[in-house]
Amino acid sequence: MSDVVEAAKKLDIKGIIISSIITSLGLIIALFWNEAIRSAIETIIKPGDKLSMKFYAAIIVTIISAFVIYIIYKLDELSRKHSEKIKKKIKKISPK
Repeated sequence: MSDVVEAAKKLDIKGIIISSIITSLGLIIALFWNEAIRSAIETIIKPGDKLSMKFYAAIIVTIISAFVIYIIYKLDELSRKHSEKIKKKIKKISPK
């Protein structure tokens, strides 16, 4: 029973709510971008064109998206390392 109480105390309700709101806003943004990108693709690839053109477009968008995700991941990793270095320097400087 004490494990459940400890787990409940560690649960960050505020963080969960903020994360949920941000995720739902991200979904709304994604839906709007979906419509915009779909319209752009329909302008570039005419409705009578082959299905293969749509697959080529999907592959290109996937490659670009994967590259952007990789860049974001590396920037986050770099930011964390930089933050850790700053924290270590602050610990050295600050008196105990």
